[in-house]
Amino acid sequence: MARQWKKTVGGLDVLEQDARGWTGALDIAQLRTVCTLSFIESRVPVLGKELAPLGLDPGYNWRRGRPVLAAWYDRSRTNTIFTKMEADRWFGCATRPSRAMSTRSRR
Repeated sequence: MARQWKKTVGGLDVLEQDARGWTGALDIAQLRTVCTLSFIESRVPVLGKELAPLGLDPGYNWRRGRPVLAAWYDRSRTNTIFTKMEADRWFGCATRPSRAMSTRSRR
């Protein structure tokens, strides 16, 4: 787990450099990047508690030291694709749960 986590952190560092050139409309790779960052931001605190003995820090903040990527992520996640229920169905990463999604999850 520790070795895989090092690869994840290294990938985030590469994304910090790449994000400097990301402008305009989101492409599919950037959509997946938003989904991945959303997952890391929401799940690492939960998973980290369970996996701390294996090297995952529950207090890890991917934004620390990555101001360009963090600013890009904040701008990108306001894209309408992430505010619709289809974003969760197609990309697995809606950043704001819709009313329909919360109703569906209670069934």
